[in-house]
Amino acid sequence: MAAFVPFASAGTLPVNLAHLLDEIRLAPEDETMYVHQTTGQLYAVASEDVTLLGEMHDDLWSDAEIVFMDELREVLMSAQWVALPSGVDEAIAILQFCATLPEGPDRASLQARLQKSPGFSQGVLDFLDQMDWIEAWERFQVKALAEAIAIQLKAHQIPYV
Repeated sequence: MAAFVPFASAGTLPVNLAHLLDEIRLAPEDETMYVHQTTGQLYAVASEDVTLLGEMHDDLWSDAEIVFMDELREVLMSAQWVALPSGVDEAIAILQFCATLPEGPDRASLQARLQKSPGFSQGVLDFLDQMDWIEAWERFQVKALAEAIAIQLKAHQIPYV
């Protein structure tokens, strides 16, 4: 088990989107952030813990581990807890990013690379670096993630600012 106590923070509504975005971006890749619909509490769930939940043997675990797994089960099975996106599809996002660039030979070159090898590849990354567009690409990804989170919050009627 990764830990006995997952990341959980007392929440308030409306949820602060900027804070939520920071928490998601800082979380390890194997974690999914959940938000409670009525309290705004955040809860991080590691994929390793979900796997262990399926193999739970109460008689072999300590009381603290059992409490942890009961809490985890509640988060995963309750309709009150909503999973949030942890990233964006880079293959789609790079196409959208390309569309934001000014028309011209540089944008055309990026489009040609994307047609030749669809998706986000090392060649695309190298080209972004060569054009000094890495920071713009990173800002675009953060904005796209924030929009995806906002869509999920709206879909579940969770107020946010």
